[in-house]
Amino acid sequence: MVGDGVKSATLMDVTITGKDSGDSYGVYARGGKVTLNMVTISKVGVGVRVEKGVLIMNQGSVKGFTGTGVMVGDGVESASLMGTTITGKGSGSTGVYARGGNVTLNMVNISQVEMGVEVEKGVLIMNQGSVKGFTGTGVMVGEGVESAELTRVMITGGGSGTGVYARGAEGMVMRLEGVTISRVGTGVEVEKGTLIMNQGSVKGFTEYGVMVGEGVESASLTGTTITGEGSGTGVYAVGGNVTLNMVNILKVQTGVRVMGGKSLTITGGSVKGFTEYGVMVGEGVESASLMGTTITGKGSGYGIHAVGGNVTLSEVEISKVAMGVEVEKGTLIMNQGSVTDFAGTGVSVGSGVRSASLMGAKIMGDGKGTGVMMMGGDVMLNMVNILKVKTGVRVEKGMLKILEGSVTEFTGTGVMVGSEVKSASLMGTTITGDGKGTGVYAERGTNLTMMLENVTISGVGTGVRMMGGKSLTITGGSIKEVQTGIVMMKGESLMIRENSTINFMGEYGVYVGNGVTKADLVRVMIEGNGKGTGTGIYAVGGNVMVSGGEIKRCKWG
Repeated sequence: MVGDGVKSATLMDVTITGKDSGDSYGVYARGGKVTLNMVTISKVGVGVRVEKGVLIMNQGSVKGFTGTGVMVGDGVESASLMGTTITGKGSGSTGVYARGGNVTLNMVNISQVEMGVEVEKGVLIMNQGSVKGFTGTGVMVGEGVESAELTRVMITGGGSGTGVYARGAEGMVMRLEGVTISRVGTGVEVEKGTLIMNQGSVKGFTEYGVMVGEGVESASLTGTTITGEGSGTGVYAVGGNVTLNMVNILKVQTGVRVMGGKSLTITGGSVKGFTEYGVMVGEGVESASLMGTTITGKGSGYGIHAVGGNVTLSEVEISKVAMGVEVEKGTLIMNQGSVTDFAGTGVSVGSGVRSASLMGAKIMGDGKGTGVMMMGGDVMLNMVNILKVKTGVRVEKGMLKILEGSVTEFTGTGVMVGSEVKSASLMGTTITGDGKGTGVYAERGTNLTMMLENVTISGVGTGVRMMGGKSLTITGGSIKEVQTGIVMMKGESLMIRENSTINFMGEYGVYVGNGVTKADLVRVMIEGNGKGTGTGIYAVGGNVMVSGGEIKRCKWG
């Protein structure tokens, strides 16, 4: 025992052995500078306890303790341990417990404890070393800690508990550099402050790889690998700005789940082998941005599911899911990238979405499902290529604009427009089926204005079929290798103009239903199959005007 009047005490190569008493201390110092070099302490309640002053502990060990290996009081200025081994007796024991001061653990190995390191105030620095076989928490940082930095530390639990847990406070910084965490319930949990995690890994967790609380200002992960055991969530956040850079997440139920906070930014990296959600964005998130990320499921679940916020996807590759992207509210921007090998829907836009814009994306199914499903808002598809689906684009409400791009190898309908859609326009788009179905189909509505300009439709049963709406205008383009070219059953006007060409093999080139008020065909080229069957233009009602153009190889003009 060292009293508070002692200036310094040094022990070198000393062995201290107790009698397994829970109330005993190996070394107890009330003050001064205490230096322990290669000191071996065993069979005590507390190995080393220092209330004030400075503690330096080099090499040596504390083993078989029932309470705390090393205890640092709130009056201690600094405590430094280097190369020390601390081994407890399991439940109820703590490796290092500090109430204050600057605590530095360099190549310290702690094992067989409930709590590896617990620091309530001050500063914590851990370099290399390990915390193994704990049942509660590997490293715990209290709300009074200013900063905590762990570098190349190995933290291995017993299948439960938390690897690193920080209550934190405003301004607190938790930095993990090359830290490896495994066999825990949760890898890293931070409630307040800032989290920075570079490289390293979290593996073998059952609940959360990294958990970010609502009081966290920002959380940044770079180059980290997060691997579950088929359950749990890779990264879960309810607050702050979350940034994942080149982070790889695999073997989880959900890769990234952010329920609140200002923003989510994911650059590069991947989410693979998930069963439910690759990335999930909650309603409380303001914005989510993904760039160059690969998201690969196991044939089910959602690649990206956003309940709200502004979602931007740039060069994101999504595959092996039931649904690629689903956005319920807010906005969606998708540039380049792809959604492939999905069973249900490639991109789904909910009724609460204000606008959705897709540019240069590739959407390829497995012969079933829908490429793009739109329930509301304004949707723009620019140079988007959709293939191997039952329905290419389906719009139930709002406004649709398709510029260039293609819908090919579909088995049902290329573009389907619902009865509540206000306007739909296609420009320079190629629509190619597999010999049946419909190129563009509009359900019976009243206010729809549909325009097709320089659109090429082929390989379907019917090129364009409009069951109802306000107007259908077709300018240029071609409809070929179809049974019937254009059918309009009801509406105010049908206009086909500017050298549009229709090559049909069945009954009608153009069919005008009795619900159509007027139909104008200007410089339209209509060609039948040349077998003496079919009618170029067949009108049941309305006023039909034909100006210029040509009708040939039909039984009836």
